[in-house]
Amino acid sequence: MVAVFIALPLEQTDFEEQFFTLNEYCIKATSTPAEIFAIGRVCGVPAGVVARRILLYFFSKFYQDELFELNIRVDSKQFINLFGYNTKSYRVQNPVIQEFTRLTSCKFELSSLGDLIRAGYKTIKQAYIANDMLIVDKTSIVEGRTTNIFLNPAFMFKAAFPVDFKHVKSTNKRSEFWNVYLLLVDILPRIEPRKTLKVPWTTLEKIFCNRYSTLENFKYFFKKTLEDVIEIYPKSKGKVITQNKDHVVFCHTPAPI
Repeated sequence: MVAVFIALPLEQTDFEEQFFTLNEYCIKATSTPAEIFAIGRVCGVPAGVVARRILLYFFSKFYQDELFELNIRVDSKQFINLFGYNTKSYRVQNPVIQEFTRLTSCKFELSSLGDLIRAGYKTIKQAYIANDMLIVDKTSIVEGRTTNIFLNPAFMFKAAFPVDFKHVKSTNKRSEFWNVYLLLVDILPRIEPRKTLKVPWTTLEKIFCNRYSTLENFKYFFKKTLEDVIEIYPKSKGKVITQNKDHVVFCHTPAPI
């Protein structure tokens, strides 16, 4: 799921057709046009900081309780405030509602049949059931009623990460910052104590979708962003070693929460 998170577009966009995004590890996100409130048709995959904040919220909640359920009206001030945003007027609809609609209308899956089989899915039907991350009653959303939102128990990706969401709400960092943050909170706590993990720079660049013109540019971005991430994840200071020209060394670090 971290690879999916990083692969999502960095900026919000509108598409009239279904849109796919692929990362180096063949994970596919497929958008399904959805109808919401007064806007009408909303298309495109989740994108930008708003979508990432919504995901980080649910990642943090599922980490604390995999059976977490949110009972709320999606068009309410309370819902928008959950993610650190306010209900000021927008020309069409609040971006939180737009991105949440994209998120719940998006299918996430491994794009290779071989990968699906290796992941334990014996039939296409099993994989189809597993590609919705959040379960929500879309009819109640359209009608402006209270709805339950919870994690699909069959979802094929791990969606529970030790995200310290109070820091997410209190900063105005851009999408790429949160890409690095989630990478660290996923990797570092899972390394065994007193052991390290070496990841080639070239592999990291591919995980970040080759968004930078050269490998050197990517290294510069990663190192600078790492300095900022350490400010809200201080336990990781000195635990990500970037001096080697060929690889990054990750060391065990307790989770931020």
